[in-house]
Amino acid sequence: DLAGEFCKAMREAGLKRGFYFSMLEYANPQYPGGRDSKRTEASLSIADWNRFVNFPQLKDLADRYEADIIWPDGEWDYTGDEHGSAGFLAWLYNDSKVKDTVVVNDRWGKDTRGRHGGHYTTEYGHGASAIKDTGVMHPWEECRGIGGSFGYNQFETTEHYMSRTRCIRTLVSTVSRGGNLLLNVGPDADGRIPAIMEDRLLAIGEWLKVNGDAIYATTRANIKSNDKDVYLTAKGDKLYVIDFKRNASVIKLDGLDDVLSVELLGSKNTVVKYSTKGGNLAITRAVLSSADAPCDHAWVYVVNRGKKNPARYPANATLKSGDGPLVQAHRGGKGEFDDNAVGAFKNSLKKGVRGFEIDVRFSKDRKLVVMHDGKVDRTTDGTGEVESLTLEELKKFRLEASSEPIPTAEEAFEVFRGRKDFFIEIE
Repeated sequence: DLAGEFCKAMREAGLKRGFYFSMLEYANPQYPGGRDSKRTEASLSIADWNRFVNFPQLKDLADRYEADIIWPDGEWDYTGDEHGSAGFLAWLYNDSKVKDTVVVNDRWGKDTRGRHGGHYTTEYGHGASAIKDTGVMHPWEECRGIGGSFGYNQFETTEHYMSRTRCIRTLVSTVSRGGNLLLNVGPDADGRIPAIMEDRLLAIGEWLKVNGDAIYATTRANIKSNDKDVYLTAKGDKLYVIDFKRNASVIKLDGLDDVLSVELLGSKNTVVKYSTKGGNLAITRAVLSSADAPCDHAWVYVVNRGKKNPARYPANATLKSGDGPLVQAHRGGKGEFDDNAVGAFKNSLKKGVRGFEIDVRFSKDRKLVVMHDGKVDRTTDGTGEVESLTLEELKKFRLEASSEPIPTAEEAFEVFRGRKDFFIEIE
């Protein structure tokens, strides 16, 4: 009972159990005949073939072996109606033992691919014309071997197999279009996975150890990449930019007006340079030595997106009760530091008032210092004093772009918002 042993081993390993099922059997004299075979005296009608051969076996897979996946193929000789597929599927989803869990593909007749099924299937890219960047949202799957064959083929050489990078690119390309990759592996006559297939699988696994977040449980991104070497996936408030080019140039993406930060997956110490303007994001590709590179083949930039919520005070800041949001809005030379300042700042944002002067710096002990006319107005401990720190030393900690008056409240807010060490409370 090969299927029984297979299912038992899979179940014990905590894995799902799937079965490929051929709707045709060209070597069986009872097969009705079709594209690549002739009818014989023993041939059944297609109705009887399904009644006495296909459907009993399919039902056996569902009820006796409790298949999680039923993956038919070889359906191209007859239509779905001629196969009687609708009737079987009605039984499968209403009365079978796996009615609430089973997954099926779209190969139930020569007229059903890309039209009916739990998930659509492409094969070596064939049929992919229906899966455009902005096309089908129905679950779909690309099916192919590592080489040109689905099973083990002793005549295939290294020229027939995908390289490590191409295997990973095939995975990334498929996932970036919302698909799943079904990658076939063909054991040899001794049941061993050929070394070249093992090598490719291990390479994919090593890459996924670093970059799995960009693949697992992701969806198609809501923006496009115009670079053939850059693919996009998304999950929650993260956009994953998967880059196969890895050279000293810039990745440009349009339609991103909510970028909070950009980081390189697997390389926490790498500071990624980027800029945003008019809803467009430009990422300067990192230049790293092989020793510092997070992985081979392709690097992943994580774009954190969302509402730019203000960051909080640093943990070592000293705040007294009653200290309001530390905002200095210069209007008529008067600086305010309580809720009134928030209101003034908010109103100014609405009115687009010009002439704001904001000067915020940090002391050596990381206290937030607000300056006014070159003098200390207030610090986070409320004393208005900065011990052992001269004005010249203080200038070294000046907030970038604050040395000159900031022309608009909007620009002032952007300057403040770019810092993670303190916040402006604007609700």
